[in-house]
Amino acid sequence: MAKEKKTKKRVRLIVTLAIIVALIGGSVVYNIFFMDKTTHVTAATVTKGDIDQFVTLTGTVKTSKTGTYFAPAQVKVEKLNVKKGDVVKAGDLLIEYDLDDLKKSYNEAVLQYNNAKLAYEDALRENEENNAKALNAQKQIDWTRDEINGLNALSASDSNKLSELQGDLATYKSQKETATNSILSAEKLEQYKNTMNLNSIAVNAAKKYLDEGKSGIVAGITGVITQLNVEEGATASPAAACIVIDSLENPVISFSLGKYDVNSVEVGQTATIKIGDTEYTGKVSRIDSTTTQEGTSSVVKAEVSFDKVPESIVLGIEADLTILVSHKAGILTLPLEAEKTDRDGSYCMVIENGIAKKVYIKIGSSSETQMEILSGVQEGDVVATSSPTTLEEGVMVTVDKQAATY
Repeated sequence: MAKEKKTKKRVRLIVTLAIIVALIGGSVVYNIFFMDKTTHVTAATVTKGDIDQFVTLTGTVKTSKTGTYFAPAQVKVEKLNVKKGDVVKAGDLLIEYDLDDLKKSYNEAVLQYNNAKLAYEDALRENEENNAKALNAQKQIDWTRDEINGLNALSASDSNKLSELQGDLATYKSQKETATNSILSAEKLEQYKNTMNLNSIAVNAAKKYLDEGKSGIVAGITGVITQLNVEEGATASPAAACIVIDSLENPVISFSLGKYDVNSVEVGQTATIKIGDTEYTGKVSRIDSTTTQEGTSSVVKAEVSFDKVPESIVLGIEADLTILVSHKAGILTLPLEAEKTDRDGSYCMVIENGIAKKVYIKIGSSSETQMEILSGVQEGDVVATSSPTTLEEGVMVTVDKQAATY
């Protein structure tokens, strides 16, 4: 009886093992003949979304306004109140002058003007007197000629009287000639007048220089002194800038556009400015209309202005720029990896009822992760995003993972 029970147990064990082997074998056969004919892919759904395109560049913080200050004339610097690198405010007194030379120049200019004025007035007076003398001499000439003509008309002429009148006539003619020759021409009088006017201008200039010298150099803007070209006790020249101030009131980011970016960036586009670990917002505020040579390349200079000026900023420091050059909203999008290409163009593999279908597409703009679909597929279509070698049109497809949409 015990032996019979053991036999039955063995039979049941053998049957169980046979069933297990059959199941495993069936699974293997299924995998060989069915599963291997299905291509596993990741996929994404065509959805409506937004695509932003950016241009990333590097620029430099610079001033948008510079104040350049000159001495009014050759003048000695009596006191220098600043040094290079100082931050100054509008209204600060930067340089004070020694006024002795400016006062001397002004007094000399006044003296020369007065002399020129007297010379012009004397010339006018002398001309008036000589004109009067010439006119009077002409009257005497006319009267004497009448007298001579009267005597000649008489048959019995007085030879002594006639001789006297002829002598007088010669004298009057000489007087007229002398007076006429002494009359200055209009051109000569104009020269006297011009000399006087030039000296008047010199007086005004000297007074202006003296007044400016009294004021010294006062900062017209708030900023940093980037150039200081004078020393205390030295003579400043009007031909060279004494002080240059770069304003801190409205700094900008100066950057260069190459041939690949110049047609994308426009005035008014928004930008993210990153200086170190701090980010700011701004806008493209200026683009040059001509190129500038940088090394061997021709570039277009441009600027980004801050939306809100930082409380503290260092001129000349490097800044990273990210400029939004295009924003499209509510458009059909797919991940970039959905695009495939062949000799006929761009296409994607649309999955319909578990079967791959090759569909050619037209692509518009793109971002770092997404592309705009202009035609070829519709919203809601499921498209393969992976590229297994077995993915061909007409094959059976199993979607293992749905790609994230953006």
